[in-house]
Amino acid sequence: MKVTILSGPYAGRTREVPPDISPTDFLFQLAEADWRWKVHWGVGAPTTEEFEWARADIAARIIRALAHGRVVRFMGREYRAPRREDLARVAGEVEDAIVSCGFNVTVGVEDESGVTILVREP
Repeated sequence: MKVTILSGPYAGRTREVPPDISPTDFLFQLAEADWRWKVHWGVGAPTTEEFEWARADIAARIIRALAHGRVVRFMGREYRAPRREDLARVAGEVEDAIVSCGFNVTVGVEDESGVTILVREP
């Protein structure tokens, strides 16, 4: 999978991430550093690898927002982690809401205020 770093000291660089590197590990490092990124999705039917990257991408964007004092918006609700200790709990609440909604999800808007997760019809 190819990922382009959009901010931070490696801004503008595209990296081919080897298949032996976990998408979650890779993207969570970017999230922790508060760097923005773009995953380059394939064309056509998604592969198993792309589904794994898609899950990791949304999770990392949620963690990035919460860890850096921003909001996560999903289905009319806003989630915040006011303290670092709240991060895992609040991220879990967002994940539970996504799993129980019964829809496919995608990242809508991601900006300095936070990230909005949108639902799509299955």
